[in-house]
Amino acid sequence: MEYRPIDPRTYGVRLISEPPRRIETDRNVIAPRQGRLATNNKPFAVLEASTPNQTHSEPEGGTQMSNEKTSTDQSYNEQLSPPPPANVLVTRSLLRTNPPQVSATETSEQEARRKIQREKRKTRARENRRQHYRQTIARELGRDVNSITAADMQEYSNRRSEHYAAEKGRRQALSAAERYTEDIQAVARYFEKHVHTEFGPYSKRPYPVFLLQLAPDSVQGAECRLRHCDTKILPDDYRIAVEPGEKHWSGSPDHYHLECFEELLDLSSLTYATRFQPDIHYFPGHMEANILREYIQRWVSRLSAQEHAFPEHIWGPSVNKVEPERYFVSETDLDYDERHSLSKALTAYLEYRCQRA
Repeated sequence: MEYRPIDPRTYGVRLISEPPRRIETDRNVIAPRQGRLATNNKPFAVLEASTPNQTHSEPEGGTQMSNEKTSTDQSYNEQLSPPPPANVLVTRSLLRTNPPQVSATETSEQEARRKIQREKRKTRARENRRQHYRQTIARELGRDVNSITAADMQEYSNRRSEHYAAEKGRRQALSAAERYTEDIQAVARYFEKHVHTEFGPYSKRPYPVFLLQLAPDSVQGAECRLRHCDTKILPDDYRIAVEPGEKHWSGSPDHYHLECFEELLDLSSLTYATRFQPDIHYFPGHMEANILREYIQRWVSRLSAQEHAFPEHIWGPSVNKVEPERYFVSETDLDYDERHSLSKALTAYLEYRCQRA
């Protein structure tokens, strides 16, 4: 059987010619080839259907053929690169436009609304403070909140003013030492509430502990947490870190001079005695840890017949040859001070170490 090429005009179809290629200026650069429709010399030809009785008798190189070729090229380009969506042009136009101008009337109305909102917030805060004040008066007088009148509030305020004036006169009549003693007692009562606070099993420590530390190097030194102490805690000084501090939500400890912290201790409570520990981060030294151990043991034995346990992972192994009791002042001595016995023992150890050096 003899095979011959198929004449497209026989079956009423028209071939789409391949568009002319664009020649790049730099022939060394290989541009990415774009997809194009196949012609009759390719494996797959894209044919455009037409009516069977349509004839094609255009001469080659004629004007009609060139016009059809131009229209074919335009349709080909439209198929390859469709027009951008309408929203792109809208977006560009929006970016180029200026923001809407706000008139002076609208600005004044916004300021008026803000002013009204501020006044409402102030009014609500004032009412809440007044209600809280009435609740405080009712709690102290043992009455219902609704029964508290404006006259009761004024009478309560006058009594408080008289009480403050009398207390101020009484404190002015005291000496400086007596006023200091009263202030320390007030701070100690407030500190006692913090000592007996339980923070639960999910916090870093379930309750506050007293860590004996050696103050690290610093330029200005740390501040003492005691309200009436203005002296800085200098490097290489002994200090007590209460961890967590009174602001326990932040987890930061409160630092005290050792002498200042001894003023806050309740010597009749075993709770205070069992909270002392040597700090492993700012470890004062093995001798200081043994002096602290002896101090706690004397405190516990004075109040109870039981011996206090010293865990080895906190205190380290006990050494019998250290003899820390030689740095304590005897109870029969006239210089014996039970409250400041720890600070005096550590001071005696420092003097002994300086003499040997």
